Amino acid sequence: MKSNKTILIAIVLGILAVVLVNAHVNRLQAKAEEPKVTFFRAAADLMPGQTVREAVKSKGLLPVRQIPASFAKAYPRAIDGKEYELWAERRIERAVPAGEFLQTQHLQVSSATELARMIPPGHALMAIAASQDTTVGFLTAPGDVVDVYYTITRKDPTKPGGTAAEAVNVARALTVFAVDDYYGTTGVLIRPRGRAYGSITLSGPRAEIEQVIAATKLGRLTLTLPSRSDE
Repeated sequence: MKSNKTILIAIVLGILAVVLVNAHVNRLQAKAEEPKVTFFRAAADLMPGQTVREAVKSKGLLPVRQIPASFAKAYPRAIDGKEYELWAERRIERAVPAGEFLQTQHLQVSSATELARMIPPGHALMAIAASQDTTVGFLTAPGDVVDVYYTITRKDPTKPGGTAAEAVNVARALTVFAVDDYYGTTGVLIRPRGRAYGSITLSGPRAEIEQVIAATKLGRLTLTLPSRSDE
């Protein structure tokens, strides 16, 4: 009787093993038979200006083949290799961060409506000239949070040279909305840190933006990147 139970258990376990093996094989076959697509990934931060064909030729965009269609569904706006010729001569209008797939929005110029929607309610934008002082050595990028100061000098006979400098805080926790025309507060379009640019655009409550505008007439502006522990 005991041997019969052992045999029965062995048979059940054998059947279960066959079922599991077949299920695994079926999954592998389904995965192998799943349609594949080709996307184009930025090899490094890709700046606007060149066409898609030029970017592929220079290896700024690298084709990534054999992407399962199930994975590709997560990127509905990515340009498929089958559509390459339709987009090849289109100019890249928005920066493509390194490692990101080329998508249709990278080839489209922003509209005024789209830009306005990106500005938080009750906020305003203002731009200032970029310098080592106003960009923290060109390390600021869209999405960063900065504090703004201006410096003034006043006569003080007790100081060497008879003058003293003073840093006055104007605004705190303003958001860097853009550097040059690379914008976005979510990190989608980011100019590589450390590279020089001409202007920096700040976003913040209207009252604080007005204070910064007034401060530009009082002294030299300096921006700082506070640590997260200061927030």
